[in-house]
Amino acid sequence: METIAEDAESEYELDKVKKKYGSLGHSVLAVQLERGRQGLGLSLAGHKDRSRMAVFVCGLNPNGAASRSGGIQVGDEILEVNGVVLQGRCHLNASAIIKGLPGPMFKVIVLRRDAALEDLAVKPITQFPVTLDDETPEERYSSFKGLRTITIKKPCCLEAGPSPTQQAGLIVGDMILAVNKDTLLGSDYDSAASLLKKTEGVVTLVVCNPNKVKEEEKKAADAEVNSATPA
Repeated sequence: METIAEDAESEYELDKVKKKYGSLGHSVLAVQLERGRQGLGLSLAGHKDRSRMAVFVCGLNPNGAASRSGGIQVGDEILEVNGVVLQGRCHLNASAIIKGLPGPMFKVIVLRRDAALEDLAVKPITQFPVTLDDETPEERYSSFKGLRTITIKKPCCLEAGPSPTQQAGLIVGDMILAVNKDTLLGSDYDSAASLLKKTEGVVTLVVCNPNKVKEEEKKAADAEVNSATPA
């Protein structure tokens, strides 16, 4: 196994990496990243064989820390981040875990194999928004009907009357698309619940309610029919 260290990793740390992942073979790299406004800039994907859990890098946002560092490549398998082992985990859970780490410094251990691209569940991502922060919810989620943004303050106090979520306008049937700019599209229930639990203070939710839109459209159509004057 070839072990490569970035940013002058100590011999002691290298020995730990060798002992931990020596049986995997191939190249193991330790990369130090600092999260910026665009985050780490990593897009993650799973293994094409659904019976095998893995966390692969399938895209690098050119404005993100990972791309600027030059230490991570598309096809690298993430083994751990800041001591949290991600080897053998679902890539959706891994994404939520990484976003929940305090940072801003991240030590990422990856496994690099020549044939890794063949194992990706998706094709490598090559196109990214120029600046993610400049995208409005309306632009990012334009395909969803009944889109709106609501704000909730946590922790919620137990008081008589409507709950804080009801006061903010959250209703039964709403689909939560994003939490504080972190998208939930493609996330499973556990990942979404974990992200929501970790939020503090003022929380901004982007939600939609296609069923409510359909009901309103039906009511409007019925009203138009009822108001029509027979010839």
